Amino acid sequence: MRIRGSENQIRAVRRAIAVLTASALILHMSVLTPLAASPEDAAVISLVNKYDSMDTAVVRSVNSAEGTVTFCQHDLGRYYTLQADNTSMIYDRYERPISAALLSPGEVVDVTFLHQSKHLNSLVVSQPSWTREGVREYRIDAEAEILTMDGQNYHLPKTALLLAQSSGGVARIIAEEILTGDVLTVSGIDKEIYSVTVTGGHGYLRLTSTEVNGTDITGAWLNLDNKIIQRVNEKTLVTAPEGTYNMQITGQGANDVRPVIIERGRETVIDASSIQLITPDTTEITFEILPEKAAQAAKITVDQQTVYPNYPVSLTQGVHQVRITAEGYITRTENLKVGTKNATVTLELDEDTDASAAASTAASSASFADTAATWNTASTAGTSDWWYSQTGYSGTGATDGASAASSSSATAGSGSTATSVTVVDVSGNETTRTTLSGYEVRVESPEGVEFYMDGNYMGITPTAFTKVSGQHTVTLSREGYETKSYNIFIDDALTNKTYAFPELVREETEE
Repeated sequence: MRIRGSENQIRAVRRAIAVLTASALILHMSVLTPLAASPEDAAVISLVNKYDSMDTAVVRSVNSAEGTVTFCQHDLGRYYTLQADNTSMIYDRYERPISAALLSPGEVVDVTFLHQSKHLNSLVVSQPSWTREGVREYRIDAEAEILTMDGQNYHLPKTALLLAQSSGGVARIIAEEILTGDVLTVSGIDKEIYSVTVTGGHGYLRLTSTEVNGTDITGAWLNLDNKIIQRVNEKTLVTAPEGTYNMQITGQGANDVRPVIIERGRETVIDASSIQLITPDTTEITFEILPEKAAQAAKITVDQQTVYPNYPVSLTQGVHQVRITAEGYITRTENLKVGTKNATVTLELDEDTDASAAASTAASSASFADTAATWNTASTAGTSDWWYSQTGYSGTGATDGASAASSSSATAGSGSTATSVTVVDVSGNETTRTTLSGYEVRVESPEGVEFYMDGNYMGITPTAFTKVSGQHTVTLSREGYETKSYNIFIDDALTNKTYAFPELVREETEE
């Protein structure tokens, strides 16, 4: 007899033939040993090794109470449930007998069964299949149906079974619900992905306000163990992998450090009134200008703020930039280090005996001042402010520790421009984001929810904002409902784009 089919199916048939042969021998031996017949015996029909269908599928769930196993048929993405009983033969990948209760959702298995009665004849964990647990560095392009891990691309078809573990069991999800930072278990055969299970998910951190005891901390940096770095903005809502972090909020008068716990699917709320502010130490400094006739016309600025000669001014301890100008004298720029003791600082100006030389010196001083300012700005460039000037992102910063690597501009069409930047996330993945002014992204539904893009508040839906192509994490939030995030890819086509997301689910109330 010639057996045709896939390698998995041929193996299953041969295994069944072997068991069937053994059963035939047992039946032959029983004929040699007469037994007392009864009407009940005549009604018994054995289901051992009886099947008319075979499949390589993925375990969706096991119901031990009802004795059923639900499968996902990989090629078509269809689901079916089979009845397992004491005649069903279930094996691990080493063909050792196991119970159905030991099967895990997401496992790739070879099954034989009776199609009409939905009876499971045999199940064995597929030997050609592989499983990788604890996958943290990966990239998913749902539209291109590609999952990248270990530098290799795998086909992630829309029929693959995608699951997320939770306290309530395992629930089906879509690829867009898997965010950077989630921990995955991936199973497949060769370069084909059969299942992805999220074993470590994400949660949220929210600040109740940007107002801290009369101080506005908008623009301060929020840092979770250098894994998530984001500017504090109008409505700060950070998406982060579940776990425990040391949270830092620094800048704009804030200096707060505390441990926080991010729970899967839940919001951790930080009361703004509890955030610690810096109480800077100050020192009184008096500036004296020589010669005296220069002091009468001198203009003094400290960190670009005007102060006056011979009048005490309170300065915070540290380095300040002082600039003195007076008509007929060469402009002088100094870096002043302020210590703990009150002091008088004497600054002597030189007469401008050569106008051209004075102009050259002034230009040199101005250049020094500009360089210092640029340096101060560049020192925070690693956390990326690349979209500060972009419509819809004003006053916000990049999330997930993203950094801008390069940028360029090009014409995007009549009345529009395109500005591109390459952004690198914490996993080292690069994505090009192009801001297409003149085109917009519109979010239609669900209505009446707060909408965030990459941690930046965009408004209450329905809302619209300037189109920025590339990979983005969007978050929907509404009081009384479960916060939800999606990973989306916005194209760089010169067209508007509209999204409609699923309705939010009401939070379960504790009784």
